Amino acid sequence: PEEERISTRDLVAESAIMGFRLRDGIPVDVFERRFGVPVGFFYGKTLDAWRDRGLAVLERPALNPAGLLLLDRFLVECLSELGSTYPRYEERRR
Repeated sequence: PEEERISTRDLVAESAIMGFRLRDGIPVDVFERRFGVPVGFFYGKTLDAWRDRGLAVLERPALNPAGLLLLDRFLVECLSELGSTYPRYEERRR
């Protein structure tokens, strides 16, 4: 069977896509162990903006029930932010 290699960037994106669907959000300890940085490193501006609008909880981090109704829009913003934050992550890893 063929094995597909997934880039670290895609793993970070996939973590957001799958994790923010959960009511409890992304497991912070698992994320930090896997990538060596907090979730906010990649998605901090988006999370702050959604918290300020009353749609996210940063402690977990997660969307609240009202935010989950807008999950697709939130994820678009997260992935857009990842485009600007991921290069800094790559620099750190060198």
